[in-house]
Amino acid sequence: MSIYFVLKSLICVQLSKAWINWLTINKYPSHYIALCQPAATSDDELDPSDLTKKTYRVLKRPECSTEAERWVHRLEVKHIQDNKYRRGGARQYHRHVPAISIDSSIETLPQNMLLDYFDPTFFNGLQSHTQRLCADPEMIAIPKNEEAWFTYSTEEHLGDEDFTERYDKEVFTKYQFAQTDEVFTTYQVAQIDEANMAMEVTNY
Repeated sequence: MSIYFVLKSLICVQLSKAWINWLTINKYPSHYIALCQPAATSDDELDPSDLTKKTYRVLKRPECSTEAERWVHRLEVKHIQDNKYRRGGARQYHRHVPAISIDSSIETLPQNMLLDYFDPTFFNGLQSHTQRLCADPEMIAIPKNEEAWFTYSTEEHLGDEDFTERYDKEVFTKYQFAQTDEVFTTYQVAQIDEANMAMEVTNY
């Protein structure tokens, strides 16, 4: 592995720790924290047009959904705003999203990540084994109302299971998991499991 990619990995780890710490001390739900794996943080590279070498452009991770990408950008804005008020907390460099997105060269996918982190089209094109390695098929994290993000909204006071139960049908139907020679949505799989459980109960 080149020094370039080692440095990129270290930046991702540092960024992940900073976000997790901010979410924790501000008492946001654990499903928010789960979105901040180092392998899922945005990829940065120096902006070649900035001679001061203090500006980084944020590269697009192709597996990341539009909602998750916007959520991360909102988190970064909130984090920077809070950081301004702390002594020694000002950032030494600036991050910006290019007007025309540039894909990251990092191809490694996060593991056991909440399902709505993934772009449905990207995820549905993965093989079954990869799908199950990289995604948690039973948990989602991102509230539908973008204006309510990081505002201590009602949704942000829900626990992981309660939040998923409230929004699972709407989100899960976008994703398809390969099941042997058939393809089921996660919601359909859950329905099948519930039906099997009901049959087992009635057989006793």
